[in-house]
Amino acid sequence: MTTDPDSVTVRPATVDDDAALLAIEKTAWNSDSGFPSMRDPDQVVFFDAERRPVDIHFVAEHAGRIIGYIRLAPAANNPESAHVLLIPGLAVDPAARGRGAALRLLEHVAEVAAARGARKIMLYVFATNDAAIRLYRRAGYVEEGRMRDQLFIDGRYIDSLLMAKHLV
Repeated sequence: MTTDPDSVTVRPATVDDDAALLAIEKTAWNSDSGFPSMRDPDQVVFFDAERRPVDIHFVAEHAGRIIGYIRLAPAANNPESAHVLLIPGLAVDPAARGRGAALRLLEHVAEVAAARGARKIMLYVFATNDAAIRLYRRAGYVEEGRMRDQLFIDGRYIDSLLMAKHLV
C-alpha cells in the first residue's frame, strides 16, 4: 500500500534511536539483500565499532515511528577520493515498505552529500535484489560495474553491482 511520501520525514539519527534501528536491522535483511554471516542474534546495540562516528546516519519516520535508516560514509580513506561517498547501509522495516521512505532517504543523503561538496555517491547491491535496483535507478543511480560471483550465499554465487549517482 502506497501512502503520501510527504508523510515520511528524515532527520539525523541519535543514540536515542538505537533500539528502533536495531529492530529494523534484525528484520530488514534476508539472504537476497544482506550477508547472513553478519547477522548476530545476540547483537544488543546498533551503534557499534563498525558504525564509526565519521559515518552519517539518518532515519526515516512515519507517524512518529522510525521506519528506516541510511548510512553515509567516505568511500575511501584518502584525500584523492574525498569527493566520493558510499552508502554502506539502507534498510526499511518490512512492515513499513511502500511509503516512499527509502526514496526519501536516498534523496536526503544526495542533498547532504552535495552540500558537503561530494560529486558522487556509490553503493553496492546484490544483482538478485531487483526491488532495490529499481529503487536506485528511480533515484538516479546507474550501474558502474558488476563483480561476477562476488558472493556465495545459500549455496549459490551472486553478482554484486556497483551503482553510483553523480551529483554534478
